[in-house]
Amino acid sequence: MRRLFLSTILVVLSLGPFAQAEEAPLRDQILEAYQAITEAFELQDSSAIEALTTADHIAITPYYGGAKPIAFQLTWASELIFTQRPISPLIVEAVGEDVAVLRFKAEMEGSFRGKPLPKKAAITLIWQKVDGTWLERLYQETPIE
Repeated sequence: MRRLFLSTILVVLSLGPFAQAEEAPLRDQILEAYQAITEAFELQDSSAIEALTTADHIAITPYYGGAKPIAFQLTWASELIFTQRPISPLIVEAVGEDVAVLRFKAEMEGSFRGKPLPKKAAITLIWQKVDGTWLERLYQETPIE
C-alpha cells in the first residue's frame, strides 16, 4: 500500500514538467491574440476587431456605461482612443478545453467619445477557441484608482 502511494506521488510529480510545457503554448497563443486585438482597437480597425471577437462578444467598461455587445463596440470604435500598458504579470489560465482567461492590471491613456479613460484598471478577458482560432469573448475592465 505504501509503495502504491509513493509510486502515485512519483507519477504525479513527473507529470509536472509536461503540464507546464503544455501551458506555455496556450500562454503564447493567448498573448498573441491579445496583442492582435489590442492593436486592432488602437488602430480603430473595425474589420480586425470583428474578426478577433466572437459574435456574442461583450465588453464591460466604465466608459461604455456597462455591458455592451460587439455591435456597439464596432459602431463606436472610431471614438475609442487609447493605449494600454500592462503593469502586472499577464496571467493566462485554461478553464476548459477551448476556453482561457487572461487577467492583469494596466495603465491606460486615452478617451472614449471625448471622456478620459481610467488611469489604471484590472482587466479580465475570456478567450474561446473557435475553428482553431482564439477569439475574445468577454472584456471586462474595472478601474482601480
